Amino acid sequence: MIPIGDLMQSNHPGYRAFCIGTSMKEVYHPVFFDYCVRVCDTFKRHADEHTSYNQPVVSENSLMKVIDCLKAVSETDEPDEVFPLRESIRDSCYEFMEYCTYMKSRFEQPTSIGRFYDELGQLVLYIACDYAGVEHS
Repeated sequence: MIPIGDLMQSNHPGYRAFCIGTSMKEVYHPVFFDYCVRVCDTFKRHADEHTSYNQPVVSENSLMKVIDCLKAVSETDEPDEVFPLRESIRDSCYEFMEYCTYMKSRFEQPTSIGRFYDELGQLVLYIACDYAGVEHS
């Protein structure tokens, strides 16, 4: 059995930022995104350990793309650079949300882990788009 606290990385300092949610101050963004990376790495590690060889584990890089684009947005204010970065942030956030749906689908019980992955995807979308000034639904 996989410990829920390990999947949720509840001992990571970014877990506190996750719990703050949409009220999170910008100063917590780096630790929050580090937390998200750790959550995904932990999921992959457990999936690799518990998946048979004929069922490949989906991997993704959308979260790293979000992080890279946010860093790039923070370093420029040139419209010809910012506008494409904003589009990339939006697209990558939605890809990450799809990955969160995939992670959720790997667990039927407890239902709290499914809600956790949904909330993680939604919070990445909110934080990244809000920071970059991207409209999202």
